Amino acid sequence: MIMSDGKENYNVSDNYNESADTLEFMVQVRTTGWVGFGIAEVASNNMSYYDVAIGGVTDDGTGYLQPRGFEY
Repeated sequence: MIMSDGKENYNVSDNYNESADTLEFMVQVRTTGWVGFGIAEVASNNMSYYDVAIGGVTDDGTGYLQPRGFEY
């Protein structure tokens, strides 16, 4: 899967690593702040049982990524 807005503001791609049995995501976003990215097993639109990563770059150029999991 590759998703893009066609304007180079964001690009999302994924890869299933069969040997490690993991799903890998690459998210590239043009922003001046932070960005959040979330996935859920079922898209029920009620924000239940999903995983989110919040990331960005601080003023001194340090990158950060904070994974979160939510069960409501």
